[in-house]
Amino acid sequence: MSKDNFILKMWERSPIMTLLVACGIGFGIYQVNKKLFQNRPPKPKRLPKNEGIPEGWEALPLATELYNALKGTFTLPITKREKYSKLISLTDAQLTAVYNEFNNQYFNEGSGTLTAWINDEWSKPSNSEELLNRMMLLGLP
Repeated sequence: MSKDNFILKMWERSPIMTLLVACGIGFGIYQVNKKLFQNRPPKPKRLPKNEGIPEGWEALPLATELYNALKGTFTLPITKREKYSKLISLTDAQLTAVYNEFNNQYFNEGSGTLTAWINDEWSKPSNSEELLNRMMLLGLP
């Protein structure tokens, strides 16, 4: 019995069951592809060589603060402005470290990179453009 004949006979006997089996196979293939090719955070950007990071300073606490401010639907613009001001006051190396840490921790939970999260905000504080411009100059897309 050939494949074509088997599928045709199966369709004649039970078209609903044939459709369910086909959908199940298709869904299984989709899930495997999704798992294999899911979005991954971009490779960490190199820290600028002209500036160092102060000893004992860590990017994770600031990345977490930013995430909490950006994920909240009802976060006030003044709260975001305060967080963005902190980022603006950092050295290039520190800002790059926060960007890398944010992407490493939260890339798959929302808009992607930190820059994309800030761009996707519908209520942008007044200093968001300054921050975005600086991030673009540093090559942090």
